[in-house]
Amino acid sequence: MVYRFIKRAFDICASLLAILISSPVWIIIAIGILAATALCIRLRNRFGVSEDNVLDVVLLGVPCAILGARAYYVLFYLDLYRTADGGIDWGKAIAVWDGGLAIYGGLIAGALTILIVCHIKKISFLKVAEIFSVKPSNAIVSSSRDWTAAPIRPIR
Repeated sequence: MVYRFIKRAFDICASLLAILISSPVWIIIAIGILAATALCIRLRNRFGVSEDNVLDVVLLGVPCAILGARAYYVLFYLDLYRTADGGIDWGKAIAVWDGGLAIYGGLIAGALTILIVCHIKKISFLKVAEIFSVKPSNAIVSSSRDWTAAPIRPIR
């Protein structure tokens, strides 16, 4: 089981690093996500949730949260992504690596993802949500973001 977690975690890190290598801030955040995931896996027995279910929520929830954070930001700053003719420049709108993520969009998308995964796998949403809302795991991810003390923007 531990081997599968390490292999999955390595695959996630490799994918994130390949896409988001332009900023060391993303590396710190990825380490925070992996540490929080490891903590949630340790806490899962307390709530009666399997390791595979925790990993499924993480593997689907993290990318959806990033997309949700970006979508929320783009919707509230839509004028920044308009072209001269009034259309939307989709290339700039999806460029997560150029910065512009809103925490509320990430939280909404993450919660919806947990809800959908729990419904499909027929597990208790409240148990899974409680695992991911435990203070130490939130503190790890928050501190990894706060430690950088800078907006998520690439170094140029």
